[in-house]
Amino acid sequence: MTFLSIFHYIPNSHKFDLESVFLDTTSSVPNAFPSEDHYTSSIHKLGINDESNVVIYDNQGIYSSPRAWVIFKVMGFENVYILDGGLPQWLSENKPCKAEYKINTKIGTAFISMDPNQICDSKFIVSNIKGKKFKFWMLVLKNDF
Repeated sequence: MTFLSIFHYIPNSHKFDLESVFLDTTSSVPNAFPSEDHYTSSIHKLGINDESNVVIYDNQGIYSSPRAWVIFKVMGFENVYILDGGLPQWLSENKPCKAEYKINTKIGTAFISMDPNQICDSKFIVSNIKGKKFKFWMLVLKNDF
């Protein structure tokens, strides 16, 4: 990632604040999944409607954009995509950029229907830990060990 990529946006991009908006702000743990009501309110503020096509990218390539994609999918939003390679790939291909993101002025109306079966909690894990129905995987980044 280049220093400049922090200050570049693809034209007509909106800011999607994954670290302080699209999470459960009442939870004591970081990055807890947002409630359906909180998510709905947040995407409406971004002007997202049922017919919107949403392309998510981040400034590190493929880092936080998959988490945003998963949130959209669990909330029942179908028209969501991840830009392969994110902003670094976009910049390496000399695609157009802007120095600021677009400020939304219209309120969206997307209808959201969260699928609660796509999220589990620690009680679910404990009750299934000895069974053979589920396999559990921990994502480990090379800097984690």
